[in-house]
Amino acid sequence: MIAEPKYKFDKFSMQKSKESLSEQEVNVLKLAAIGLGNTEIAKRLYISPHTVKAHLKSVYIKMGVSNRTSAVFYYFCNKKSNIL
Repeated sequence: MIAEPKYKFDKFSMQKSKESLSEQEVNVLKLAAIGLGNTEIAKRLYISPHTVKAHLKSVYIKMGVSNRTSAVFYYFCNKKSNIL
């Protein structure tokens, strides 16, 4: 028996998801990618930690992932530039 992957990373769905992220969601994701926690992300973006959590939750839903690591991987594997 072969297990099916939990998420399918086809080019169309990734492109669609990436484009639907807001500018603030991308900013939060970039800071998460360099290892910052919610409190530090909040300080850098001048928002509350609760807002950071809300942005991350929205990103997870849009990308069909369930955690920060998967969201960062998903986004940067489909990004045209290597610049954070």
